[in-house]
Amino acid sequence: MYKVAAVLSFVAIMSFCGPNLCAEGQAPDLVLGVHARLFFPALGLQPQEVGDGAGPIGYSIVAIAEVRALVHLAVALTVHPTVDEAIEKFEFLKGSMSGGPTPSSEQIGDQFILWASPPHITRVDPVPREGGAVLFRRRNVVVQFGSRGELSAALELAHDMDDLIRDDREIAPMGQFAEPPEIVAVPLPQEDDAESQRLIVPQVRGLGNPAKVVFSAATAVGPQENLSDSFESKGKLKLRIPRYKGQNKIKITAVNEDNLVVTKIVTVSVRGGMDPPELPPGTLHPE
Repeated sequence: MYKVAAVLSFVAIMSFCGPNLCAEGQAPDLVLGVHARLFFPALGLQPQEVGDGAGPIGYSIVAIAEVRALVHLAVALTVHPTVDEAIEKFEFLKGSMSGGPTPSSEQIGDQFILWASPPHITRVDPVPREGGAVLFRRRNVVVQFGSRGELSAALELAHDMDDLIRDDREIAPMGQFAEPPEIVAVPLPQEDDAESQRLIVPQVRGLGNPAKVVFSAATAVGPQENLSDSFESKGKLKLRIPRYKGQNKIKITAVNEDNLVVTKIVTVSVRGGMDPPELPPGTLHPE
């Protein structure tokens, strides 16, 4: 048993540190980003970024024309500063899906789940097709996509995505972050009027050019999460203050061009708002 454990440990080190083993005390390498401009063409895809709050982490192919035997393909891709944060994101997405997963023996990433539905038609697609949703994590990267078409094609696409993240260092460079990626500060007043709007420029570190970082805000975490802003432009955030009076927590999310995502929770005291409703445990607005 000890020999097996030692072999598995060696494999893990080789996978995350490369052929030159990690120096003593050095953390295993992380994926520093995934270059979407290279990632999707390598898969034979030319998606468009999704607006309305998705930023550069959301991509969609909405044409009916089949691409890799799939239609209506929508992809969400996030790179996290730590493996633990990626695991947390994976578990959150897993819990947000309705219905149980479909049993599968596929080996994709470090964690993998599949949801499949039998052939059916939709309002925009009268052709009966299988539906599928794939969620997987490779190291500190989480990928989720939904599609209509052959389930085997969706699984093949997931394998190809995973292979690129695992093996292609031009598309998914690995190493150690020069400085911890984070949102350093969010210039919000401690007290503000309900539903007032603020155009703010959060201060970030470790995300490259701040002018190219895209921001979003949410007033709750978990199944109740709702975007509460509209994007003004990269580098800025047009934020609407919550409607409920009292202490409110807001989750700010920042995403850079390489899909590296960080979050920060800030608190604002709201004047003149509505009485807060009863909310289930785990929500962030209001306290």
